[in-house]
Amino acid sequence: MMNGPLGRASKASKTFFSEPKMNPSLIGRHAARPPWLLLLTLAALVGCERVDSTHVATHEIEAHVEVVSDGYGATEITARLELDGGHLTYVQLAEGDALSVEVDGVVRRMTAEPGFTDYLEYTAAVDVAWGPVAVTLHRPHWPSATLYVDLPEPFDLYRLPGSYALGEDVLPIRWSRPDFGEARLSVQGPCVHDTSRTVRDTGQHDLYPGDLAPRASWDGGVCQLEIQLERIDRGTVDARLADGSVVARQVRSTGAQVWR
Repeated sequence: MMNGPLGRASKASKTFFSEPKMNPSLIGRHAARPPWLLLLTLAALVGCERVDSTHVATHEIEAHVEVVSDGYGATEITARLELDGGHLTYVQLAEGDALSVEVDGVVRRMTAEPGFTDYLEYTAAVDVAWGPVAVTLHRPHWPSATLYVDLPEPFDLYRLPGSYALGEDVLPIRWSRPDFGEARLSVQGPCVHDTSRTVRDTGQHDLYPGDLAPRASWDGGVCQLEIQLERIDRGTVDARLADGSVVARQVRSTGAQVWR
């Protein structure tokens, strides 16, 4: 039986934040005319905008979470909160609202990372190689919400030995510990057009002549390609949110040498 967000009792998750409670007076006061609606109406510039979360109900927020591990150092978690139906309108946490990430019973607060414009995301770094991750939007005046995802098992992407004739040779892509789920393979380089495709996570995928299109500006010679493989898992979004997404990726990169 599950005892906590990740299937285990977590003292940290119980003490890090107080239990959110609904404030009926806020609901009645702001349901008819949400304050953020006035802000959007007054906005005269096209582009990113921000609204404070104070008077934005949980069911009006879209949450988008990414969990990324490249096999080196800590796993990076980013969260972006957007106003449902608001074009590039980001929700900035205020008045006690907060985001946290829980991994293996340890809870860490996420901090704001503002961009050059009004783009806004929240980040945290955690020491986890793989397994369940929970990101929670804590709210004292509105319902809180949690997004869950499993970070896929790590793997090694092997470097291609030797050199390959572009357009003639098969490029054998190989990696360890296949899980037979979904993976994303991408190839880029100064001599070829970037390409990306979804592949079956079987531990091997061959790129055949014609899969990589050379750039017209390439006069031939030796060229270094960067090959990236992403093992992907998609999690669940709390129904108390308007919408959202939560994706976890194990990302590995290697190289290959081609010539023509």
